[in-house]
Amino acid sequence: MGQGRTHNKLKYRYNLGLFFESIVNAQPDCPAIVFSKQSIYSFGQYNRLANQLARHLKAQGALKGDVVWVSGEKRLSTYVIILACLKVGLVYSVFDPESPDERLKKIFHKCK
Repeated sequence: MGQGRTHNKLKYRYNLGLFFESIVNAQPDCPAIVFSKQSIYSFGQYNRLANQLARHLKAQGALKGDVVWVSGEKRLSTYVIILACLKVGLVYSVFDPESPDERLKKIFHKCK
């Protein structure tokens, strides 16, 4: 058995959410998302927004493993939703809002 494996299941020391938290703790004021010179969000700001949404999702009854469909538009809310999903343990599927309706229906059906 390779290092880090236990009973055919991978044992992770880190995940993306924990890695992100380590960056937030080390460099909360560093830019995390930059849309323009006037629209810059630090790791701390991004993390606070994601934590707020994660708490809201939990309060609304979201459970680990639930699927969230996320618009792939490049805006702050998209990234906040993705990070909040990681924090809660939700599965997310990013879709292109410009996709034909039939393609979106197929993706939605697969995600259920």
